[in-house]
Amino acid sequence: MVPGARLRIFKGSKGFRVAVRTSLERKVGFARNPDGGWMTLPDFRQIVVVTPSAEHPNCAEVLGFKREDLIMVFDASLAARKKRNPDFSPTAPIFLPLDSLKRGEVTKPGLKELSAWEIDVPLASVASPQSPNREGVKQFVDRIKREFAELYGAEEKDVDIQIQIKR
Repeated sequence: MVPGARLRIFKGSKGFRVAVRTSLERKVGFARNPDGGWMTLPDFRQIVVVTPSAEHPNCAEVLGFKREDLIMVFDASLAARKKRNPDFSPTAPIFLPLDSLKRGEVTKPGLKELSAWEIDVPLASVASPQSPNREGVKQFVDRIKREFAELYGAEEKDVDIQIQIKR
């Protein structure tokens, strides 16, 4: 379990625990116990998924799901996989896309449609072009030189950085 995978959140004065899933590829996965039951899902009222925003490049999309909704859709996906492959491993994880998939005339809804709530959160590590604190090119190169020197135990004056944009 990675740090931050379990959080206590509050709505007003009411608090409860949530499980957190992160995904760079906009897919959500859950592992299964050796008996085939879901890990994590039954133990939390809500599951929070954090992924890069599909609409805003400098934001993370944060989605909240009710446990029951995810169990329903993951159970259905597992049943379909077992029907196609009766020897499907009882401990294999299942991954489902957040976004709808269109194949020909058929659109298969993504998990995002089941979310109870969603919000885009600006990424603090990405400077906005309008930010007065935005690092300039010289400061960026100096910082990279300093960090590289520290990483390899060299003197900063002995590090040369070349950055090119290929077009």
